[in-house]
Amino acid sequence: MKRALHLGGTLAMALAFATAKVNAQATPPSPAVNARSVVDLRTSTGVALVDGQWRYADATVAQVPFRLPGADRKPSGSSDVTLVLQPAAMAPGFNDSNWQIIPPEGLEDRRGAGKVSFNWYKLHFTIPKALGGVDTSGDDVVFEIVMDDYSEIAVNGKMAFTFGQTGSGVIAGWNAPNRVVVARNVTPGQQFTITVLGINGPISLAPENYIWVRSATLLSRNWLRRRSAGA
Repeated sequence: MKRALHLGGTLAMALAFATAKVNAQATPPSPAVNARSVVDLRTSTGVALVDGQWRYADATVAQVPFRLPGADRKPSGSSDVTLVLQPAAMAPGFNDSNWQIIPPEGLEDRRGAGKVSFNWYKLHFTIPKALGGVDTSGDDVVFEIVMDDYSEIAVNGKMAFTFGQTGSGVIAGWNAPNRVVVARNVTPGQQFTITVLGINGPISLAPENYIWVRSATLLSRNWLRRRSAGA
């Protein structure tokens, strides 16, 4: 049985700002955050706070031409075929206008084809003028998702990754929190697109289940700091 994500504390507001102690894995380059309040992106109220919208599409595996490794250890050898995911939804400027719009409460619905399968989630949102009554100007904004089972994340079509990295956009682990810094020193009105690849796993076992979102949150670091300081 898969482990559920445990969020300590109780909801303090009917809005999507929840007063909670979040037990989450912080991964470089994102420093740890003892989050006391988050925007819950699995609720319509939370998504409305950032004028957001979730979109969805299945991903399929397609065979494409490629080359075997040559003497230079690059794909310069004889012709071959390999596999890619389609659509290539992480590409900057990718047009998702024909994707299914899904309600935030529907993120828990099981999607994908099961067994070895993949799918795409996209969140479009705008930095509001204020969150929790506090001006967002100059804030650092962080996105975190817990996908059943694995996830990869791009912000505005870009993934940031380094050798040996765990999380921060690349796979963090099985049902593990995956956190990325959306932007630092934001300006109200800035628009962002977060693209999430959902992966069913463990891949080698071809599991008898599907892909779904356990949690999805948006954190405003400076807002949290001000709250902690009693501002």
